[in-house]
Amino acid sequence: MLDDFDKIQFDVVDGYQCETLDSILKFKRKMGRPKDLVDIKNIEEYVSLTTE
Repeated sequence: MLDDFDKIQFDVVDGYQCETLDSILKFKRKMGRPKDLVDIKNIEEYVSLTTE
């Protein structure tokens, strides 16, 4: 996983550097742990609600 560290994408939000939701989703899909599957569902639901 650390090999992909240089591929993490960041945005600046209110002056703070934050990992993008897309980058978080890629990481969580790759890990595939039960807790990640819940997070993936929640993030995808949030994105769908905010992009309509």
